[in-house]
Amino acid sequence: MLTIPTELDSFKDNVSGSIESMDSTISIISSKLGELQNACTSAKNGVSSFYKSDKLSSILDKFSELDGLIKQVTESVSSNLLSMLSKAKEINGKIEQLEKLINDVNEKEKLINDIKLQDEFDSVNFNNVINDRNNIVKDFEKLKTETINALNELKSRDSLINVATPNEGGSPQELVKDPITGEFRYDLLNLQEGTYTEVSYTGKNGKTIKTFIYLPVGAKSVTGLSVDLSMGGDESKNAEGSRNESSHGRGGLGSGVGQQLKKGAQYSGIVVILEAYNDKSYSDPYYLDTAKELADDIVKTYNANPDKVSINGYSYGGAGVIHMVERFPDYFSQAVIVAQGNGAVGKESQGNKALGYEKLKNTKIHLICGTNDFVYSQMVSMSNELSKGGIVTHEWLKGVDHGSNSFNPVTINGKTYDNYVEFCLAQSRN
Repeated sequence: MLTIPTELDSFKDNVSGSIESMDSTISIISSKLGELQNACTSAKNGVSSFYKSDKLSSILDKFSELDGLIKQVTESVSSNLLSMLSKAKEINGKIEQLEKLINDVNEKEKLINDIKLQDEFDSVNFNNVINDRNNIVKDFEKLKTETINALNELKSRDSLINVATPNEGGSPQELVKDPITGEFRYDLLNLQEGTYTEVSYTGKNGKTIKTFIYLPVGAKSVTGLSVDLSMGGDESKNAEGSRNESSHGRGGLGSGVGQQLKKGAQYSGIVVILEAYNDKSYSDPYYLDTAKELADDIVKTYNANPDKVSINGYSYGGAGVIHMVERFPDYFSQAVIVAQGNGAVGKESQGNKALGYEKLKNTKIHLICGTNDFVYSQMVSMSNELSKGGIVTHEWLKGVDHGSNSFNPVTINGKTYDNYVEFCLAQSRN
């Protein structure tokens, strides 16, 4: 008997009935944001014209910050929410098709039973109906897989969406009230040891980023632990199986360090897996500042070692590492860049590549790339530039391409580490 999976039933019960009203709600929100934008501009112009004070410049800066925040929210509503609503409508339509296919199969089953009861058994008609039923079943199974994949894609777009099963590594964090400030925040103390916990962390700038935080056993009772940030990026393929240059993986648990963590990997320090919300996340200054703020918060919460905060990234995540290290040139104890070219260098320095390299040289950097990788020559060039005054090491993996990033033991200066995460965790800024 064909059945619709529970997670799709749950989606239909909890979301489908609200889809129609969501269109008008998004329209109203967009209109109100436009009015707020205009009011902000008018207020700024009024203050600029009539308010005379030696603090006028700082006041106008606050208006500019508010204007930027409104624009950011407006962009999120106009793109992210509308895109998610479109995907929800698509899923709802697929569920309706699944229900129709179930009815079609039931009708075929009834017809099969009717033929069996006839005085003159029509074997040709019987076999034709059997084939029809089997084809419908195949269509149902194919559509069911497509619908589940569409639902998973929708859930991945926003950590606040939860219409089906919980995450594998523990429940998402709940907001709690800070007893001192009275503000609501995510309680980083309430994380599980020996595994990872999904956390949506909101920075002071209002940006919320989705992360998976791994705590080693004993993390709540020891001090001086190392902290490593991991910015993932998996290989994205198009329908023909070729690499899709315009679409990056979003990291999280889908590739690299996160994928190893999902498989049960254990590490000697605190590991933070960062997930991108689109292919511009790792160059978004709000995202980068919030990621650094999260690292600071973890160091403070767990009395970790502030001189042992490292970062690594694979593919698109490697570009994120370049942005982070260039933006915070004296912060990280070690950076590892895996399979990423030098295109991001200088982006945090107003496009000045030379200045970007000078900032990167303040941090120890290790490069990993396969000799068959399309970015191999760029990484060799990056290594050569960083060697002029910086501390850079590298591994060129013979015959390895971009999709086969290494998570093998790493040997640096005669010492071997289980993988590049453990190498990062062992390094100190001093």
